Amino acid sequence: MQIIRAFVISVDDFIGQQAFGGATWGQVLLVAFAIAMLLLVWGFLSTSSRKPEPDTRTVVAYCLSCGWRGRTSRHRLECPHCGDELEIE
Repeated sequence: MQIIRAFVISVDDFIGQQAFGGATWGQVLLVAFAIAMLLLVWGFLSTSSRKPEPDTRTVVAYCLSCGWRGRTSRHRLECPHCGDELEIE
């Protein structure tokens, strides 16, 4: 118990010590924490407001033979069900 009490006192002394420019280590840590939180929120907001990029590798196509319709590679225009050629919508 005395070890914990000594640790708390030493941390308390550290936080109260002058760091530089008249600021204490406690104030420096508080500002660093605030900056880290602002960067975290800014990063979250910037990624959540981005629109997803359109998928340019696939196309919507349909098969005249079997009636299949769906997304497929724009390089492979072959029906996955019957193997006939697909028409692009």
